Amino acid sequence: MAAPCAASERSARLLEQLCQATPPPHLRARILRRHGARRLAAAVVPAVALAAVVGVAWLVAAPAAPQMQAMTAWQARSVALEATWRGQADPTWLREDARAHALIEELRALDQQLSQLYAQDGADPRVLDPLWRQRSQTLTALIDSRRQGGVAVQL
Repeated sequence: MAAPCAASERSARLLEQLCQATPPPHLRARILRRHGARRLAAAVVPAVALAAVVGVAWLVAAPAAPQMQAMTAWQARSVALEATWRGQADPTWLREDARAHALIEELRALDQQLSQLYAQDGADPRVLDPLWRQRSQTLTALIDSRRQGGVAVQL
C-alpha cells in the first residue's frame, strides 16, 4: 500500500513545482499572436473562397446568358412540337406518306448533328441554336403535313 501513496505524493510535488514555475516572458505574446492569426484566417478564408466561387460562376455564366436563353426557347419549342406530333401519331400515314419520309430523315440527320455536338465538350450555342430552330421547323412541317390530310406518293 505504501507504493501507491508514494507515487501520489510524487505527482502532487511535481504538480506543485510546475504551478510555481514562471513561463518565459515572450510566451504570452507568441500565444496571443497565433490565436489572432487563427481567428483572422477562420474569418477571411471562407469569405475569400465564397467570393472566388461567385466570381468564377459569374464569369462562366454571364457572356453566354442571352444566347443560352434563346437556345433554351428553341429546345422547349422543339420538345413541345415533338410531344404534339407524337400525340397525333398515325403509323399508317408515316409509313405511306412520302413527305413524312423526307421530314423524318431530316429529323434524324438533325438529331445526329445535335448528338455529335453535345458529345463534344463545350458545344457552342451559336452552332446549336440554328440546329434547334431547324428541328422545330421540321417538326412544324411534319405536323402541318399530317393536318393537311391525304397521303403524298413519290413518283
